[in-house]
Amino acid sequence: MPDPAPDRLTIGLDILFGVTGDPPPGGTDRRPDTALTLDLAARTGQARIRSEFDTSRSASSVGVTLGR
Repeated sequence: MPDPAPDRLTIGLDILFGVTGDPPPGGTDRRPDTALTLDLAARTGQARIRSEFDTSRSASSVGVTLGR
């Protein structure tokens, strides 16, 4: 990781090869099926699951707070 660390970091996982869609919030890569976006400055994050994995058929996200 660069020093100083970036304010935001997105980790995406491409589980279903060949399936693309909207990129995760703050990202441009359309391949990740799941993504964890961390706001390192605010110490929060958001997990996102592509709609093809979600039974409600809409993209789902869950907020998290990072501990020290």
